[in-house]
Order: sequence, then structure tokens, then C-alpha cells
Amino acid sequence: MGSLFYATLNSLSYFYMVFSWGGYAFIINLIPMHVLLCIVTGRYSSQLYIAYAPLVVLGTLLAALVPVVGFNAVMTSKHFASFLVFIIIHVVALMYHIKGILSPKIFKVALALVVSIGLAVCCAMVAVIIALVASSPTKGWSEKSLSLLDPQ
Repeated sequence: MGSLFYATLNSLSYFYMVFSWGGYAFIINLIPMHVLLCIVTGRYSSQLYIAYAPLVVLGTLLAALVPVVGFNAVMTSKHFASFLVFIIIHVVALMYHIKGILSPKIFKVALALVVSIGLAVCCAMVAVIIALVASSPTKGWSEKSLSLLDPQ
């Protein structure tokens, strides 16, 4: 667990799943939820980082090689949970690294700064997403969802 070898094997398994099963999006959303739960409950470790980060990078690159998926592996909202947790785990890893370097008093100031900047960026991103969804003719609903609501 937590080695680059197993992360690569996991990415290859994910590639096979993308290639063979259309429901791969469930798995690429379950794994980030588990990683986020580990972070929130204080079970973050460098092994978790080493296991998850290569999965997202290599798994997404391999998924983009599947002709049916293509560039949708980066563009569709089905994959955004993995990217969001990818960013979060990088911030957490950076904070753990900084915590080892700085004194506790300075670390609290740095933590407050990172949290406030993170909240500002999140609020800006939410505002942009709301504006994009509001300006779309389908209000963010996919064609599949709209056909369920109105089959005609």
C-alpha cells in the first residue's frame, strides 16, 4: 500500500475498467470520496498521497486513450470529484510539509492564510460555475437527464 508500483497497477486496472464498462464513473467518484474521508478524519499519510495522486494523473491519461471517452475524461463533470480531491490532497500535503518546517505560531498564521485564500478561490469558482450554468440553455441539465424529464 502506498507505493508507486501499486498506484500504477491501480491505474492500469482503472484503464481496463474504462475500456470495458461504461459505469467506470462510479469508481472514479468513490475513490476520491474515500480519500477525502481519510483526510477529514485525520488519517492522511504520505502513503495515501502516493497511492492517489498517480492514480488520478495516469488513470485520466489512460482513460483519455479510450476512443469512446477521449477528451471527455477531462471535460465532463463526472470526473471533477477526482480532480477536486487531487487539488485538496496536494494542499494537505503542502501544509504537512510546511508544518514540519515552521514553528507552531507561524504555522497557524500560514494555515489561516491558506484557508482564507482557499475559501476566496472556492467562492470565485462557485460564482463562475453558477454564471455558466445560468447562461446555458439547458440550465446545466444533460441531454440524458432532460430526456428522462420529457421523453418527447
